[in-house]
Amino acid sequence: MDFTLNVRVPGEITRLKSFFYSFIRHNTWKKFRNLCLIEAQMRLKKEWVRGYPYILKIDPSNACNLHCPMCPTGKRLGQRRFGEMRFETFKKVIDELGEYCYRILLYGQGEPFIARDLIKMIKYASDRNIGVSISSNLNLLDEKTIDKLIESGLEHLIVSLDGTSQESYQQYRVGGNFEKVIDTIRMITTAREKMGKNYPIIEWQYLVMRHNENEIEEAKEIAGKLGVDVIRFSPFSFIEPITKEDLERWFPAKGAAATGPALFGRAFERRAT
Repeated sequence: MDFTLNVRVPGEITRLKSFFYSFIRHNTWKKFRNLCLIEAQMRLKKEWVRGYPYILKIDPSNACNLHCPMCPTGKRLGQRRFGEMRFETFKKVIDELGEYCYRILLYGQGEPFIARDLIKMIKYASDRNIGVSISSNLNLLDEKTIDKLIESGLEHLIVSLDGTSQESYQQYRVGGNFEKVIDTIRMITTAREKMGKNYPIIEWQYLVMRHNENEIEEAKEIAGKLGVDVIRFSPFSFIEPITKEDLERWFPAKGAAATGPALFGRAFERRAT
């Protein structure tokens, strides 16, 4: 079965394939009817859409503990005040849209673990048959919270880790602690196995830049030893206007920044359950 149906545009194929796993795991008849309605209207280019979003993007906190030099949040740019979402607000959204929703991307321009109610949010959504993904620099998660995170029902944890040493890592993740992140990943995979859980799927996201493009093979070896399920090498993208100096400092000299995801066999087993 292929959920891409009659889609011919490559971008659309990629979008629906990435959604396919959540569809299989969290599908209900009510969600499926809404999904078909939305997809049909999108392909017909309807100006007014009847139906509800089946994937939600919610930023629990727009603040971050790091100072990444090419990130608006890290550079403290913009006029928005930093803050975090209250659980009551999150609950209201889920109560209204949850029965139509397959997945929540519970992250945005900030660090999710700054939000004090994050675990509570994940559990509330998970208990209502919604898959939850978060993306974190993993510098704030403490050991005593790891079991709670796994028990919350989190489905997908993306860890932003660009490099294989503190020297390399801190060039972009300014203020981050490489060994802290590595130790935390190891504790999560160990706790997950000890608790007999298949989730969360752990994805190491590695932004390929000028200073770390020669560490890709070493990163793959470390990922295998840590027990992560996926390591994904992503192209370094820019949100704001950049200078020639920025390009020369950050953009990979070898050009091909995205080598595609390297999957370990265990990931396929987990996704099949």
